[in-house]
This record gives sequence, C-alpha cells and structure tokens, in this order.
Amino acid sequence: MDSTIAMNQSNYPGPHIQEDLQQIEHYYQQPGKNQINKCSLFFLIFQNIVIFTSFLSVMIGNSKQLGCPFDSNGNICGGSPGLEQYKYIYFSNPSTDKSLYLTVCVKECPVKEIENEIDELLEIQCMPNQFIKSCKNTLFIGDNDFSLIYYDSLKFINVCLPTKSNYLQNVLVGLESPEVIKFFKDLENGALIIFCTFVFSILINQIVYVLLIKLQQKTIWIIQVTLILMLFLQAFLCINNYLFVIKLQQANKNSKLTLPEVVSIVQNENSNFTISFLPLILGIFFVILAIYYISDLIYNYKQYQTIGIKIKIVNYFYDYSSQALQDSQNKSKSNFQHFYLIPIVFGITNAGLFFVWVLIANFILTIGNVTTHRYPFNTFQLNLLAYAFGIIHILGLLLLLLVISGISKFLIIGIMLKQYGVFVNEKSNSHLLNEQKSTMQILKTLIFKNIDAIILGQVLISLLWIPRALIKIYLWMLSNPNYLESNLIQNILSINERAYLLSFIRTEGFLQNAKCQYLFDQKLMKHTQIQQHGQLFMNSCSLTISILCMSFTYLLLIYTRTTIIIQAPIYFLVFSFFSSYFVTKFFSHIYGISIDYLTILLYRDVTVDGQVVGKSVRKPIRLLKETLINIYE
Repeated sequence: MDSTIAMNQSNYPGPHIQEDLQQIEHYYQQPGKNQINKCSLFFLIFQNIVIFTSFLSVMIGNSKQLGCPFDSNGNICGGSPGLEQYKYIYFSNPSTDKSLYLTVCVKECPVKEIENEIDELLEIQCMPNQFIKSCKNTLFIGDNDFSLIYYDSLKFINVCLPTKSNYLQNVLVGLESPEVIKFFKDLENGALIIFCTFVFSILINQIVYVLLIKLQQKTIWIIQVTLILMLFLQAFLCINNYLFVIKLQQANKNSKLTLPEVVSIVQNENSNFTISFLPLILGIFFVILAIYYISDLIYNYKQYQTIGIKIKIVNYFYDYSSQALQDSQNKSKSNFQHFYLIPIVFGITNAGLFFVWVLIANFILTIGNVTTHRYPFNTFQLNLLAYAFGIIHILGLLLLLLVISGISKFLIIGIMLKQYGVFVNEKSNSHLLNEQKSTMQILKTLIFKNIDAIILGQVLISLLWIPRALIKIYLWMLSNPNYLESNLIQNILSINERAYLLSFIRTEGFLQNAKCQYLFDQKLMKHTQIQQHGQLFMNSCSLTISILCMSFTYLLLIYTRTTIIIQAPIYFLVFSFFSSYFVTKFFSHIYGISIDYLTILLYRDVTVDGQVVGKSVRKPIRLLKETLINIYE
C-alpha cells in the first residue's frame, strides 16, 4: 500500500465514513478555531491589488472614448470639446487607400441622391482640422491642400461607410482596430443580446431541472437527442452563412450597396475568415460531430441508460424525506427547494461580477497615448500601464470565478453530506451530523474551513488541465497494463475535482486528499468498474445548452443586423458559447457532482482487502452499484 495512505490511517480506504461525518459535526460546533491560511491571505492580497488598480483605472481612463474614432488632428469624434455633436468619422478620399488617415468628424453621414451628381456647392456638416480645412465637395486633392469629396454613405456605428463597392473595399482597411477594442465595443452595443441570451440560458436550465424531476431517466435521452439536433442546426446556419457570403460577393459588383449588405461585408471582414469557404468547413465539421454523437448514443446505449438510472437515484436521494420510508426519522423538507435557487444565485453573482469587470476594463482600455498618421480607430495606442492593469484585471476575474465555482461545488457537497448522514450506520442512534444546519450556515462554515482547498484546488485543476489530458492520451496510446506510473505522473493525475469530497471532510489539505482519492480509485478499479457518469452528464448537458444558446444568439444577430450592429460577430458567438457553458456548469453540478460523489461515498466503506462494498449504506442508495436498478420496486 502506498506510503501516503500508510502515514495516516484515517486516509486508508475503509469503513471510516462515520468518523468523517463526526469530524464535520465537530467543525460545525467549533467554526472559529481555524485561522486564515496562507493561500487565503495571498488571495485577499491579490484581490485588494485588483481593486486598487481598478480605482486607478477609473481615475486615469475615460470609458466614453472606448472605440471612438479620431480625426486627422487627433480629436475624438463625439468626445473632444466642441465635437460632441460630430459623432461620425468621414474618410476624405475613399477612392484610394493611401489617404485613409485623412479623416474628419461630421454631424451626419452625407447622402447623395443622384449617383453621378457633381456639384462643388455640396458641403458636409463637418469640423475642419489642420489637414482638412474645408468641408466642401472637391474632385481633386492637391498635394498641399487636403480636401474631401462628397459621396453617398451609410451609418455604421460611428463611421460613414460609402455605398460604392470599390470605395467600401478601400475603407475596410481604414477600419482596422485592435481586436480587444472591437470585442468590448460589441459587448457595449450588444448588451441587450447578451441579456436575452443569459435569460434564455437560465430558462433552458430550469426546463432541464423540471425534466430531471418529472421525466428522470428519459431526460438524458432528451439531452442527447437535442444535442444532435442542435449540431445539425449549427451546421445548417454555417452552410447558410457560406451561401449568403457567396451571394454577397456577387452583389458587390453593383454600384450601390444597401445597409444590410454593408454590415455583412464589414462583419465578414472582421471575422478573420482568411479562407472564404471556412463557414462551409465548419458546417461539415458540425455534421460530422452530429454523426459521431449519433453513433456514440447507439454504441454506448447502456452507459446512457446507467446515467438515467443514476438521475433517478439522485432524485430519490435528495427527496428522501418526502418518500416517507417507514424506518426513516428524517422529517425535514426536500433539498430540491435549494437547488432551484443555488445555481441562479451563483449565476447572477457571476453576471454581476462580469458586468463590473467589463466597466473597469473599458477604463483600462482607454489608458494610453494618441499618435498621428494612423487610421481613425488605430490612433489611440495603449501604454505599458494599460497592459499591466489589464493582466492583473484578467487574472483577478479568472481567480474569482474559479473560487465561486469551487464554493458552489463545496456547498453542494455540504448539502449532499447532510442528507447522506441519514443513510449511514442505520443501527447507530448517534447524532452524526446536525441536520438543523441551514444552507447558509453550511456555506459560512465551508468558507472558513475549506477556502484554502477551494482556491488551491481550482487553480491547480485549471493549470494542470492540459498536462493531465496529455498524460491520459499518452497512457491510452501506451496500452500497457503493467506500466508503472511515476510519482510525478500520479501527482498530476490526482489533481482533479474528485478530491473535493475528501477536502471537505478532512483537514489534511487538498494535495494530500487528492493523492489519497486517486489511490483509492486505483484500488477500487481492481474490484469494480467505476465510471464518472456524473462528469459525462455535465459535459453533455453543458454542450447541448451552450450550442443551443449560441444558435439563439446567431439568430438574434441576424434579425437585429441593422439595428444592433456588431462589428465582429464571431467573437460574440464564441463569448455566447463559453458563457452559457459556464452558467450551465453551475446548474448541472448538482446532479453531476451528486452522481460521482455518491459513488465515492458508497464505495468508501470497504474492508481493508476491498472485498466488501457499501456495507453500512441503506439498500436504496446502494443501488448505485448498477446491478439492482429499480429503486421503486
């Protein structure tokens, strides 16, 4: 047996679950004895640094100028004194890309009624600068006297884009700006779309909750079929977009473009599709992915059937008191009332934090200097201070989101262990766990007791995700059952979320508990085939809802193409996918964590030689062993 377990007998895989629960009760009774640890102290210090840099950013930056164009004189259109009403940038001569840095701020984008109209009396409502000294229409631009020409244009956010196809192709070069600026400007312009997608994601997750409670075993089939349908829908949207781009390229030969065509051309240019048929490739990829999941559903039919059974068991487990079993003395309310609120609270908290983070980022992205002889959206350049503040700001958000995610997992573990105490040691009348503790008391206790494991665990799990995946691929390719893993490989593989259960009920620390859980899993694999069905459920649910939300966002972008203009929709869609994926993780954690961690708890009560499994657990919950499947008969 490994020395890590031998050093501490309480870590040995055996009948110690009663001792674990008694230790939790001891924590509840004495919540103030633990002092703040180093990891928590470093976390608080770093978050204070983030707050301090945020205040400095608000004082130094100016969020109103984010994404605003600059004229040739370095003035902000719509922002500089005297230019409040001159919000749009106008290219003086779009007939060539050599003069695109010669721009002027205008009140309204000029409209030319007659295409071939030539009139030197035509004048634009602009603010002259040291380069463009006159707002009158001029056919020729001299070397020493910069002027402008009057052409038909359309409003695109804060730019006057020409409707002439050859003019527009030249102007596209002048719209060059940093990708991060485009993204945050799109977040500002598309705030309504983001809100609708967020509400849609919450609604879909609530519908899944209802299905999990009402339909139970059938829900996993609904999720998988929906995933396949959404992949086909996404393939259809990609192929349709490809056909639209082809049609648009043919329409570009026309002398005058409409606003939807202009918007589509700019969006396609900003999508960085260096290969024109990339949307077609993506469409084919989604079709192949859908076919893969169809074959996976057929080939792994029994595995998904087992997930459905475990969903049914989780429902029975958390709603145990309402089943009114004859030998049960637990009369508390069902835990499902918490599970409607916990993900919503954490989801809204994350949304609020992200909203504040975006506001601060808008100030950070306006810390820099104005340069000359550049394109209007590239005139402002970020300095080193902005980059330093940006890195701190990004790390602060990522760390905070990881901690919130870890807290949500620990809260679910606390509620699960509270309910699990009912099933353990049925012959003992001892009070193993204080069942009167509320969810808020559990949350408060675990934050004081386990914040170190939460922070360290989430950071290590995130940082070691790629090395862990590479090691698993290497071991799979090796396919040698006699291969002895080194201590380094074992340590890396042990850093996973399965260690959170032991970290909640033990004080040894996250790393030692992770190694202990890993060794226990290795020992258990010799006696029974243990699978992470809960993780598979979470991945399926999150992928299905995120693709559904991305398709919903795509449809919103199409139908609001001319009213809510987004410069780079590809980044917007990626943001929609990952944000909805992250939100769905909070919802699916309840069932996913319960499925996997209940399995761990059930198999922790084994003899030293690992021959007896689940001896101290009541029969209804022991049915997670997958041999007996009908818990209601």
